[in-house]
Amino acid sequence: MKKIVSYLLVGSMILGSFSVTSSITAFAGQVKKTEIEAESEQSSTGVHVTYRTEEEIRQFAKEHPYVMKSNKLMEKKASMKKPYTQSGEISEEHKKAGLNALNLARYIAGLDANVTLDESYNQMVQAGAYVNAINDEMTHYPTKPTGMDESMYQLGAQGCRSSNLALGYETISDAVFGWLSDEDDSNVDRVGHRRWILNPSLGKTGFGYVNGYSGMYAFDGSGSGNQTGVAWPAQTMPIEYLNDLTQVEESAGLPYLPPMNSDEGDNYVSVYPWSYSYGSSVDAEKIQVTLTRERDQKQWKFSTKHSDGRLFVNNDGYGQSGCIIFQPAGLSTFYGDDRFHVEITGLEQPISYDVTLFSLDENAIEEALKKWMLQAPSTLFLGGEVDGTGTVSSYTSGKFNGKLTLKSSNEKVLQINGRKLKPKKVGKATIIATYQIKDQTRTIKKVIQIKKPSLVMSKYKKTLKVGSTYQFGAKQEGLKGKITYSVSNKKVATINSKTGMLKALKKGKVTVIAKLGKRQAKVSVTIK
Repeated sequence: MKKIVSYLLVGSMILGSFSVTSSITAFAGQVKKTEIEAESEQSSTGVHVTYRTEEEIRQFAKEHPYVMKSNKLMEKKASMKKPYTQSGEISEEHKKAGLNALNLARYIAGLDANVTLDESYNQMVQAGAYVNAINDEMTHYPTKPTGMDESMYQLGAQGCRSSNLALGYETISDAVFGWLSDEDDSNVDRVGHRRWILNPSLGKTGFGYVNGYSGMYAFDGSGSGNQTGVAWPAQTMPIEYLNDLTQVEESAGLPYLPPMNSDEGDNYVSVYPWSYSYGSSVDAEKIQVTLTRERDQKQWKFSTKHSDGRLFVNNDGYGQSGCIIFQPAGLSTFYGDDRFHVEITGLEQPISYDVTLFSLDENAIEEALKKWMLQAPSTLFLGGEVDGTGTVSSYTSGKFNGKLTLKSSNEKVLQINGRKLKPKKVGKATIIATYQIKDQTRTIKKVIQIKKPSLVMSKYKKTLKVGSTYQFGAKQEGLKGKITYSVSNKKVATINSKTGMLKALKKGKVTVIAKLGKRQAKVSVTIK
């Protein structure tokens, strides 16, 4: 079943509720860790939330496990037969897991992460999921199923009107990830589901689930949080919250992003939306956003006049008003060692913050380094026509981009420029390759032999009898093209120029010549 989330709750209702390569793998090197002084707090302007470190987020995630798949989601199954009195119930384990997923997202964003479950909300949202499942339609405004009790319908209708809704997710935790993404065309211009989850004043919630229809109560403002400048992706951001949700790969050009509400549906590249909630209304015409990726200084710029992707500004009260959303075209793969810088102008004060990506798996870097492979030619030829230069390739897991440093043990023999190898002198040199991911490194060494190009007669006889035949052969290294054969005296012997097959005709001496380009190999043969 395809996973979808609801076209979001209308703003008027929300505001009415409350304010809001040639190859050899060299020997394994050891993984080393370098101590780097950690920043206690990231420098930012306009992000008024608590800064979380990688270690803090990992620890919180360990203490708040969530479940993405399960065969035991329901404690009580819903009755899909009239009179529709049994709406079902999610197991306590999965309610808790869904809550953990929600609070983890809030913790990552730097918000209060102490949202609790309210039983009245659970009942309301469960009834809403029940009504939608019976009608087999995901909507915030369901019609009353024929034969359903009025009180059950009213409870369900209220639940639908006040909740994030989704269809096709296996668990509540799974749905939370979907709501956080909000990349589909019907939601990306407001990312309302995300904003309700990251609403600073959210204090209580409830969950519902029936036959793939799920919900989360959103219209709560009982929490004490009042932070503004909520960013997602957050300042310290797990790639698991990004890559697990994007289904596209880095493309050579910019993927096509269709106009909103186009008929092209799923036939375009979906790109994870970034958002920043200012906390009050924003003038879209004044907004300019610059997103910079640190490792290659690639930039995406966004404004109402021109964007490297798409820009949206939404002032409705989905949790907080004044939300700036930008979809950077072509940015579909995230690495656990990437870092981005965001600048937003057009507000009272410029906004500036960094987004540092990492993996929740504390062993991910070490495992990636262990899987790292270095590929390079074993032999290069000095001034040769083949492999006159070589290229080093490096491969590891897709979670990290890493930094590769190459050195030559003897630059008089082998020079390295970037990943290009340039032989300078006959001999041997060692490539010393160091791969670094954040504060951990691994070194691999590979010996390269530098030779002169050569053409030698590798198969021959110096004496043959009249009337006999023999196939001569030559071998080349570091050259290109086809070897041809000839003889010095065709009256004594003849030879096939392509195969080297010689026929002895009469007594005498003859020279067999193998030729490739300007190079020749010769052998003198006596015919008896």
